[in-house]
Amino acid sequence: MLLFGSAGCSYPGAWAMAKFGRRVVFFWTTIIVAVGTALGIGTIYLAEDDGKDPDIPAFIMLLLSCFVVGFAQGIGQFYRFAVCEVCDPYPSSRAITMVIGGGVAAAFAGPLGSAATRYIIPGYDFAGSYYFMGLLVLINGVAVAQVDFSDAEASKKNDDGALEEGDEEEYVESLGPVPAAAPEERKSLWKIVTEPDILISIMMTTLAHTTMLILMGPITLAMQDEDLTLGDQSKFTTSTIVLMCHFLCMFSPGFFTGKLMQEAGELSDALAPRVCVRDSHTRLPILTPSLFTSPGPYVVSTLGGGIFIISTLVLLLGENLWNFWAGMMLCGVAWNFLFSAGTVLLTSLYETGDAIRVQGINDVLIFGVAGCGSFSSGFLYSWEGWRMVVGVAGVGVALNLAMLAWLQRRRHLRELDPVAQYERDFPRMSHESMSVSSQLSMVLDDDAESTPSSSRRGSPETRRPLISQ
Repeated sequence: MLLFGSAGCSYPGAWAMAKFGRRVVFFWTTIIVAVGTALGIGTIYLAEDDGKDPDIPAFIMLLLSCFVVGFAQGIGQFYRFAVCEVCDPYPSSRAITMVIGGGVAAAFAGPLGSAATRYIIPGYDFAGSYYFMGLLVLINGVAVAQVDFSDAEASKKNDDGALEEGDEEEYVESLGPVPAAAPEERKSLWKIVTEPDILISIMMTTLAHTTMLILMGPITLAMQDEDLTLGDQSKFTTSTIVLMCHFLCMFSPGFFTGKLMQEAGELSDALAPRVCVRDSHTRLPILTPSLFTSPGPYVVSTLGGGIFIISTLVLLLGENLWNFWAGMMLCGVAWNFLFSAGTVLLTSLYETGDAIRVQGINDVLIFGVAGCGSFSSGFLYSWEGWRMVVGVAGVGVALNLAMLAWLQRRRHLRELDPVAQYERDFPRMSHESMSVSSQLSMVLDDDAESTPSSSRRGSPETRRPLISQ
């Protein structure tokens, strides 16, 4: 219910941010969490006072509480995008991963705080845990009130080329009247999201999150069914410790993942000339589709996919304590690499004016599909056991790597296409009556006709194609 709540609020939350601003929406999110916390506390009191087993009204209220908290949690996912607007002069990749890395505090504060406050209210187990969550909500509201998003929102309103306040008079004095801006047709959300690069980027992040939740969902049941304990600890405490280590590995790499992406991009630029070859006939440079000639997010995504494969292999090797412990820790690191790199990659693919709409649909897909995956993992475990769950997760990892490879190849082919490069570098140089592709083709044909056949670089039969499909 938490994930379905997150999915249900993502696009409405994006619409509200576009209309009222991020600060207002983030602040009202704390109020929504407070309502969900109050519902959770009411559930505990209702269940203990009625004493029924099962208590259907209390169960329904608990589901509603989880949905409301998940609704607010989904809006909280926009923090990783909002930080890009206020992080100057720091690189956005490092800012995003630092926000994700903030989950390290949650990895300890959540389980430990919940366990410490579980019995604070005599006779009402876990009521204290909900009061503790209310305290965290209060701290979050105070922190949000200190962030000023006004400069970022004002700059976003001027991204369409309009003059900022104070600049118009200077422009009028120097150049005369302000020319009327030509109306531009706004792209539909469907057209933006179905662009191959954006679509694959969203699908990669969605699969990474879903695969992680498929493994994390039934792991407590799997460990308890195997009677695994750590020393004198109970089965519940042992599984809690494993999950804490998993959460720690999910968020702690965020403190260096951004730096890793930045360094990988610089390394790519440094090594690109060494792996660059030239076509023997056209003499145009051809970049080999290598890991070392890829931007930082591609490199980190590939590393994350490789770690995910190792994680699934460790989990398939056996059902001992070390298998669960090491496998879930590796799963956490892999999730961080894929989720962080996918988020950074997505922020580089859309126009600034489309940011909030794309971010909204991105989170709808992530948490909607992840919710279905988490929900189905329980059925998979009860049907065929833990190995079936790990096998399905392995399929998700393979699909993720396949999409990453396809995106890599698409990027390399686009770099090798002179027409695409011309259109990207000179989008306004074409005539109104014909496309850039047709103009460039005409120029090449005219040049070929005017060039003696003896001086051409090879005959049409022996000339190699520029891009091999």
